[in-house]
Amino acid sequence: MPRVLLTAMLLVATLTAPVRALHGQRGAAARPRPENAVSLVGGKLAWGKLVLGMTVKEVESVLHAGLVFRPGGGAGCTGPEAEVEWQKQRATLTFSGAEADSRLVDIFVPFLTPRDLPEVVTALKKQVPVLRYEPSPHEVSPISEKDNLKPLYVLRDDAQQGVLIGPDEGLWISRGCWD
Repeated sequence: MPRVLLTAMLLVATLTAPVRALHGQRGAAARPRPENAVSLVGGKLAWGKLVLGMTVKEVESVLHAGLVFRPGGGAGCTGPEAEVEWQKQRATLTFSGAEADSRLVDIFVPFLTPRDLPEVVTALKKQVPVLRYEPSPHEVSPISEKDNLKPLYVLRDDAQQGVLIGPDEGLWISRGCWD
């Protein structure tokens, strides 16, 4: 019996080692870093395979699941929202409507633990080098990038697309929904 158990444990360890290595994770302590999944796909911001501007039907195809909508209640984009799990991380997706052809306008990915802002900004700029800092239009005098505790980074060629970072909250990958 012990020999069979040992053989089974070795087999499981051998089979799962390549999967852990592929994802760059070791053990249960590894946590997803949502900023590492932000990219630019065809001129649109994306988080993994979820690209701003995708239709409800396209998102459901990527997730291999139907979306369950609730009324949006956040500031900025207030369209229907759907909670999803993607890349071992929960996210809230906001759409322009609940119909199959409605478009994805906002992806909110919460951080699992508070994050170091400079670390997140560095990773984000590495992933999407065409992002630039955008001071808040709501401030009387603009806050510098280094002093902003919740900075916004927009695409150089399309200031309507951007990523708002809340180090204690998460990332908002959005098409103009950061008010």
